[in-house]
Amino acid sequence: PIDALIAVGELSRYTAEEASKKGMKKGSVWPCLDTEEAASILKRIAKLGDAILFKGSRDMSMENIISTLRGQVSSANLLSPAKRQGELCSTIFYIH
Repeated sequence: PIDALIAVGELSRYTAEEASKKGMKKGSVWPCLDTEEAASILKRIAKLGDAILFKGSRDMSMENIISTLRGQVSSANLLSPAKRQGELCSTIFYIH
């Protein structure tokens, strides 16, 4: 199951609205205008044992969130297998 959704970008409110309509609990969905806001939320809610999926176009600069997380969590504790296809990038981090 997905426990939280942090959507980034000008249209993120639509993603958040749909997630709420589909049953995600209030307080577990955050629309953010930029990666700085998303990183701030993620730093507050991420905990040991979490798996975090980052998915977005290269234009969204999702790596900024990952860089912020690396500053918070020892890089030895973050595993980041990445897959890239065209303009999309998915990265999964596991916090141990």
